[in-house]
Amino acid sequence: MHRASINNVNLGQHHGKITDSSISILNGQPAEPPKRSIAETLYKIATEKNIAAAIADYRKLKAEISPTFDFSETEFNTLGYQLLGMKRTKGAIEIFKLNVEMFPRSGNPYDNLGEAYLADGQKDLALANYRKAVELDPTMQTLYRS
Repeated sequence: MHRASINNVNLGQHHGKITDSSISILNGQPAEPPKRSIAETLYKIATEKNIAAAIADYRKLKAEISPTFDFSETEFNTLGYQLLGMKRTKGAIEIFKLNVEMFPRSGNPYDNLGEAYLADGQKDLALANYRKAVELDPTMQTLYRS
């Protein structure tokens, strides 16, 4: 199973981009700043309001094709696991369902959704999502043997 959380280590995901941009600037080339974390933005909305508001804001920002945000799969993994860690399982399920919707051909979102369903006691849905994860990415099968 894949784990992620928002902390100083994970926020280091931008260090490589910052380094690349710094080198570009030093070499007189144009530099592109790192994108803002959609997970951080949605986390704030989810904790101050609710998951439905966070998802609505996501859909609005995505529809606007906001170039300043990172809408990657890993962003939703981060947010979903942070919610799971806070025992906000239903919210994590909704975030992982959104990740499956956005990245339907990737096994990892299904794996994450399966884990959230398992944490919520919904074993049938967990198993269905684990199966879909392996169908899309057979290398994930080794995760379930451990």
